[in-house]
Amino acid sequence: LPDGRVLVAGGMMRFSLEVIDPGHPLRDTGVSQMLAARLPQPLDDLKMAVLGDGRALVLGGQDTRTGATTDQTWIVDMTGAKSAIVEGPRLGLDDGLADHCVGYIAPWIVTAGGESEQRGADAELDQARAIDVRSLKVFSLPPMSTPHDDAACLVVDRALIVFGGMHIQRFPVTIPIASRLVEMIELPAERGR
Repeated sequence: LPDGRVLVAGGMMRFSLEVIDPGHPLRDTGVSQMLAARLPQPLDDLKMAVLGDGRALVLGGQDTRTGATTDQTWIVDMTGAKSAIVEGPRLGLDDGLADHCVGYIAPWIVTAGGESEQRGADAELDQARAIDVRSLKVFSLPPMSTPHDDAACLVVDRALIVFGGMHIQRFPVTIPIASRLVEMIELPAERGR
């Protein structure tokens, strides 16, 4: 979070939202506080992004009871006396997503790659989306050249750089393949900037 605190969400069979204040490294031991707001389902492999106004956006994830991924987002509001969570926009990925990359390129949150799972069928994703933090509208970006499940990413200037990850090779046998591919998703500069 902008003030140095860390928001932790979900985990294996966890509905919880927790704010950790690490304190000053030389003087304080830090403080952890469970929020009253809770995720609607136990999610892991989700991602979060700060909206910049005391709220955070939770993106996707995998229900640890069923294994199903979701394309739902939620807005965690910590600005009032009591925390709250409300549904945000859907990402437009019918089978959901988890294990994706997320970066902030003002005023956009960009998510790329990951995997979806429904009814035990797993698929790696080459999809990318941009979410306008002002309106929370979701826009589809051109697909990447290959899926990037469990990839790493980094924001540099106006681009999200996606490093590696994995995808499934289905012929002649089904096996996971690590990718050495690096791809860049570049957003144009905002008008007037």
